[in-house]
Amino acid sequence: MKKMISVLYCGKVSSNVVNFAMGLRDKNHLDENIEIFTLYKYEELINILSGTKSKYIYCVDGYNGLFSEILANLKALWYLLKSHHAGHSIFQIMPHPLDLFHALLCKLMPKSEIKYFYLRHNPVGFTHVKSAVRNLFISYIDDLNTFRANKVFFYSKNVMSTFVKDSLIVKKSIYIGTGYYKFGKGENFHLKCSRPAILLFFGRILPYKGLDDLLNALKMVRNKVKLIIAGKGLTENQRRLISALSLPIEVYDEWVSDETSDLLYSLADVLILPYRSISQSGPLLTAIGYKLPVIAPDLSGVKEFIVNDVNGLLYSSGDFIDLAGKIDEITSDDRYAKIKLATNVFRDNFEWGLVASRFIEGIKDVRD
Repeated sequence: MKKMISVLYCGKVSSNVVNFAMGLRDKNHLDENIEIFTLYKYEELINILSGTKSKYIYCVDGYNGLFSEILANLKALWYLLKSHHAGHSIFQIMPHPLDLFHALLCKLMPKSEIKYFYLRHNPVGFTHVKSAVRNLFISYIDDLNTFRANKVFFYSKNVMSTFVKDSLIVKKSIYIGTGYYKFGKGENFHLKCSRPAILLFFGRILPYKGLDDLLNALKMVRNKVKLIIAGKGLTENQRRLISALSLPIEVYDEWVSDETSDLLYSLADVLILPYRSISQSGPLLTAIGYKLPVIAPDLSGVKEFIVNDVNGLLYSSGDFIDLAGKIDEITSDDRYAKIKLATNVFRDNFEWGLVASRFIEGIKDVRD
């Protein structure tokens, strides 16, 4: 009998974990003896795995303060210990403090049959997190996992390319891609822009996301547009730039709920991503899910997801004038209709079933 594959996800269960599980189910991979493990119970994962040969393991029913957090992590440690003892293959989705315990087990059990797989999200840690100490710790865990894994999976070709100089990592790297995201059941049916055209800036507001650049570019836009900013973290300078613009602006300076996010992606005409740097982007993949055209800079982290004049427009990174021109260009009816229709076909490249199949192939390549 084949050993169990333990899929570990020790953070908040997000839509991409649910979509990944659905992709496994849709391609009949949940008959491959898989356990999906999380700290907290999530009903949707239970529903997905019911009726299959695979199982869902969780530590506690839900987060209810410090006590439940401690209990969940203690149960997770016990689960890891049992997995190591049984020689299960372990696939870790995100870096987590539990990985230090996992690494210690690997050192103490050198003859274990365990095979370890890791999904690498970023080239260098989670550097967008404000705490330097936390960044250092997460980066350490990320690198630890990458070097001790039997196989390293990548959502992004751009991130994978940053390891090209390290022959050890290159030999065990595999691109599995990523699927599109959705917050709910909403759809974006626009075949021509609203008047004024609705531009959406979505996500936590951090310096590298370039909201200031977008606000400066909007001073030069000729067509009538409305801007929606949905994300926490507006600075005083950004508030001043907003107040100086003579166009309708709607601001959600808060953690936006899934229900509101679903509504905004359904209502918007264009997603604007004025990033100054990027390895990959959740808002971008969500736009693909809603078949929403995107304007983004011509950076390598964007170009594997956005094809110019197919599912969006690319502007010269850092060029306000070019960004303003692309906004005017995409909001014209003929250009918008052409790009909008192309997004219907383009989304097929980002089905989670494809990701799940590549994942299973990578696991089998090491275990068989």
